[in-house]
Amino acid sequence: MSIDVSKLDLSQLHAKLLAIVRYVAESSNRKENLHRLTPDFPLFGGTESLGLDSLDILDIALEVEKEFGISFHEEEDQAEFATVSSLAQCLRSRFA
Repeated sequence: MSIDVSKLDLSQLHAKLLAIVRYVAESSNRKENLHRLTPDFPLFGGTESLGLDSLDILDIALEVEKEFGISFHEEEDQAEFATVSSLAQCLRSRFA
């Protein structure tokens, strides 16, 4: 059973998404900056980020789809996955 995004406040949504990102980062052995993970910390792109790559972003998308019962399209803007906050904003806009 999927979680209804519209029933979550922003902090609850951030917590769920942070848990997903943490799971994916640990699974792909990207732990170097994991201690710095906050809703606004960049997930990919350089040394001042979590260091995720396109496959990790795909894994996050799949986990979000399972958790919230939504589908992402191939043409989704990668900017939506830039941070947990941007992903939360994307999800909230879909359920507004």
